Amino acid sequence: MTPVAGHRLALNELFRRSMLPCAAIKGARHRMAAPRRHYHGLDHIACLWTQHRRLSRGTIFRTSRVERLIATAIIFHDAILDPRRSDNEAASARLWRRRAAIGCRLPRRFIERVACIIEATAGHAAGHREAGCDDPAARWLLDLDLTPIGAPPHRFRSNSSALRAEFVFMAAADWERRTRDFLHALAQRTPIYYSPRIAAAFAAAAHANLAREPKIPVKPAGRPRTRRVSPDRQPRGR
Repeated sequence: MTPVAGHRLALNELFRRSMLPCAAIKGARHRMAAPRRHYHGLDHIACLWTQHRRLSRGTIFRTSRVERLIATAIIFHDAILDPRRSDNEAASARLWRRRAAIGCRLPRRFIERVACIIEATAGHAAGHREAGCDDPAARWLLDLDLTPIGAPPHRFRSNSSALRAEFVFMAAADWERRTRDFLHALAQRTPIYYSPRIAAAFAAAAHANLAREPKIPVKPAGRPRTRRVSPDRQPRGR
């Protein structure tokens, strides 16, 4: 299967698993396909879904109810992309709530759980617990969203270039400072990934990528911390 065909297959399965109305799916596809989305676009959510399907076998995250939750959060977690704003995650959650209220007929609990997962992605550099998110599905998605940090070196570099293209308005020195601060905060987290399966697949490569970045000290990789939390537990707000 070619990468393009795999990408299309993953997207089709992602949208199908969300079980959202056709109008909501069409709107999400159109939004994520915008030309200005060099990194946070359709390819990004297809990659997250591919990693989810590869790593979630035999876990609660593959049950139909939880997987629908994860699929929906993947689709909407970057729905709003304005690099000049600092509230994209909150705005994406608001958009999700508005879309969910139009013809989706979803339980309020499901809608709010998806919204809280979306909002939690704002706390990547702070760490999941500090971001106020104890929902295991949210922690899983947060780790999925950081799997590109553990991509092969050439993909890590191309992702960095794509992100820079989204911030083309920013001066080079400011971009370098912003990137350095984010990667430094990420490198100081022990562990980078909280999900044991995702850590086993990506932690070593993530540390290697971070170690190649100039002026970013990297802590030795630690064992993933595990915590027993019911998959039905509702996340707290940030």
